[in-house]
Amino acid sequence: MNLNSMQVSRDRAQYTLIVVVSPEELVLYEDAAFAALRSELELPGFRKGHVPETVARSHLSPERIFAEAVERAVAERGSAACEDLHIEFVGAPRVEVLKAARGNPLEFRITVEALPEVPLADWRNLRVPLQPQEVGEQDVDLALDQLRRSRAKSRAVLREARLGDLVEVDFDTRLDGALLGEGSSQRHPLILGEGNFIPGFEDAIVGMNAGEEKVVHLSFPADWAKRELAGKEAEFRIKARSVQERIVPDLDEAFARSVGKFENLEDLRKGIREGLSEERRERERRRVRTEAVDRLGERIPEDAIPETLMAQERARMQEELRESIEAHGMAFADYLARIGKREEELAEGFREGAIRRVRAALVLRALAREEGITVSADEVGVRVEETLRQMRGGGEAGGRLDSDALRSYTENVLRNEKTLELIEQVVAPGVSGTFPRDESS
Repeated sequence: MNLNSMQVSRDRAQYTLIVVVSPEELVLYEDAAFAALRSELELPGFRKGHVPETVARSHLSPERIFAEAVERAVAERGSAACEDLHIEFVGAPRVEVLKAARGNPLEFRITVEALPEVPLADWRNLRVPLQPQEVGEQDVDLALDQLRRSRAKSRAVLREARLGDLVEVDFDTRLDGALLGEGSSQRHPLILGEGNFIPGFEDAIVGMNAGEEKVVHLSFPADWAKRELAGKEAEFRIKARSVQERIVPDLDEAFARSVGKFENLEDLRKGIREGLSEERRERERRRVRTEAVDRLGERIPEDAIPETLMAQERARMQEELRESIEAHGMAFADYLARIGKREEELAEGFREGAIRRVRAALVLRALAREEGITVSADEVGVRVEETLRQMRGGGEAGGRLDSDALRSYTENVLRNEKTLELIEQVVAPGVSGTFPRDESS
């Protein structure tokens, strides 16, 4: 297109284009607009598309023809202007007509956000070595102890509460004499000594009998999640509802056989050791992948990230949090009240996480293109069928899913998985897998 008819300016990821269409060019669009409107005109005595020109012009106002011409010119010339930039856009362009009058140039503004370039020229030189992941006997002992405690049985006892007991308590919390609505609970279960509550709370319950009440004054830690309570002293009114002794099974051959397909205690220890080893290896592999992607993502300047992508990611993160909170039985509004924040403040708090996520997505997208990573229709089909089978097994209504959206999402997931596998093999020497590592880099 004629470069004199377009001006381009850029502010971070946003491009602004001012496009001018000359009066002479606009006349051609008016002719095309009239022809299109005439072809759709239906009048008595004439077949559609065969209305004589003079008759058609008497039924089509100049304003309508000009409006159609402007719409066509903006669509065609705007599309050409965007293509001339040779960049990838995020979302749909925003268009604003600045000047539009017959016999004068048409001027309009296009605002678009562009995806940033991801510098990948030397990415195969990046190294994030895997760290050795050893499992010691203490690790196995700790896992066995946790396993035993998870299989403990409880029975009510008529004595004072001791460390290790399961107790149920009613309590409420007062600050400067005022009741904290979110600081109350009924029949709240606690295993004394596990340290899952404010420091000192469980210690205060030790020695209490069922039915006994107590008032204690404790200070919230300085790093308490709810800032307005951090470091402040509060009054806790506690009533022990029940005391139950937890009976932890002995660590013997019978226990080993009760856990699963283990012949004896040594067989169980071996299984736990292997499980811990695999778990730690997988965790280390995730660390390598994440660190590599983060380091590549840091090459993308923060101000080059489109705000549209940032807003979408913050909204996605907030929705994930909402679903998690509600899955635990708490209304999202109650959660916001508990942490003392509005939704807008919460979204802003997601900014750093959103930057990291968007950068990662851009890196994976760019690397998949750079390395020619593709996903076949068969691969997508198999994974989609697995997903639908799991949803049906879980009682979810898979029939209401948008199948095209599911296939598109699945294709992206599989492509990312393959890309992450390649990244791991390149940056962590010695990792075997599907993709060959370029030893010349």
